[in-house]
Amino acid sequence: MEERLFSKDAVMQYFQERDAFYKEYGYDILLERQRFLEWLESIPSPILELGSGKGYFTALLSRISEEVIALDIDREAIAFARAFLEAYGRPDRVRFICSQAESLPLPDASINCVVSFNAWHHIDQPDIILSEIKRVLAPGAILAIVDFTNEGFRVIDEVHRRIYGTSHPAKDISFEVVKEFFRDFPSFEYNSKYQKGIYLRLA
Repeated sequence: MEERLFSKDAVMQYFQERDAFYKEYGYDILLERQRFLEWLESIPSPILELGSGKGYFTALLSRISEEVIALDIDREAIAFARAFLEAYGRPDRVRFICSQAESLPLPDASINCVVSFNAWHHIDQPDIILSEIKRVLAPGAILAIVDFTNEGFRVIDEVHRRIYGTSHPAKDISFEVVKEFFRDFPSFEYNSKYQKGIYLRLA
């Protein structure tokens, strides 16, 4: 299937409009992502981003890492993210993969960091995905997952109703399955008004 093309002007207009909507409800798209990256402090390359979406987090990752592998199942979202990177990030540092996370097309122990931002609530089979994450992570690698709090979901639902006229499904996000799967490694929790997450290092 041929990938749709987006212009830099079109994606930046889309982003600016959505950014303004979210800010009306108190949620700053890029600031939330920047705060999470600052909390992580250091992120080794190569980075695998699960659920890259429209590329907002991908663009930030490309500014701090020389190698980012951005994975998503939506080809149109990937096409948008490519154009967004041209306008906001470092496209020369990013390789996109259109694939499901349940079967990562990557070699064993080839990734030093796996991150996922606001995609975990879409996951139906966490055990399978966690098995794949564990397979591709190298010794000493980092796993960091963040998603919406209840307040974050409230804002997303308000914006979704305003733009599309339909509700955005909320989900009670728990990282207990992640903690249990990687129970031999210490975990640290991230919390803000709109986001919560978990961080582990496979030492």
